[in-house]
Amino acid sequence: MQAVSGCGIIGSAPKLFDDSALYREELEKRGILADEQISKLKCGRVQVGMTQNEVIASHGTPDDINFSGGEYGTLEQWIYRYGYNETKYLYLKGGSLKSWQY
Repeated sequence: MQAVSGCGIIGSAPKLFDDSALYREELEKRGILADEQISKLKCGRVQVGMTQNEVIASHGTPDDINFSGGEYGTLEQWIYRYGYNETKYLYLKGGSLKSWQY
């Protein structure tokens, strides 16, 4: 993955297919993301409360999604694989990011 000025390297190895930049451009064209959001998303960082659109604009589409349901609703586990030994897990509920594990 490319380093973005002021952000550092996001992952130690590139994803096989990183579509985050294309997704950001499309959201920007549609006026869905503000300029300050776009600059943060280019760094590949996440924060609690991000929408699904913001997560995809930051990290691209996940390699896999697991769903688990319970009495409090459905939790989505978005899985991102970078190379052979780095996997990131993002957890979403109700369309927003709740936590992550790197």
